[in-house]
Amino acid sequence: MIVPVDIISVQVNANNSLFVTTGIDYDSNGAIVGSEITSQYTLVPGDDLTGQPTEVVNIANALWTQEMIDAALAKKAAEKAAQEAAVKAAADAQAAAEATAQTTTTTTELRSEQIVDPLILPTSDVPPSVDGMSTNILG
Repeated sequence: MIVPVDIISVQVNANNSLFVTTGIDYDSNGAIVGSEITSQYTLVPGDDLTGQPTEVVNIANALWTQEMIDAALAKKAAEKAAQEAAVKAAADAQAAAEATAQTTTTTTELRSEQIVDPLILPTSDVPPSVDGMSTNILG
């Protein structure tokens, strides 16, 4: 008979975050015949531990000091502020580009020498070439 057994793996990373993997091992008479990962996620100091497996809560409580939690929360707030500032700067740049585009689309008046009347085309004193190579008219 195959019996499902819940498993939890917790890896502590260099920045004191926890990489949590939950899954199911399928056991048949003491031999694992299959495994299934049900979720993988990372917790950082200061994250809410409500609803986490007991093993994860115990490791987090043993590892995370209040100073570590405060530092992580300050870093998260600084990253959020930097991201909001970047979004605002991009929006401001887009607005400035649109304003510039609107001001540069004004029409300009042509000078009289720039206007060509299609009925009065410029003429040349050189006769056209029949062979394309000389100015002599053949034939």
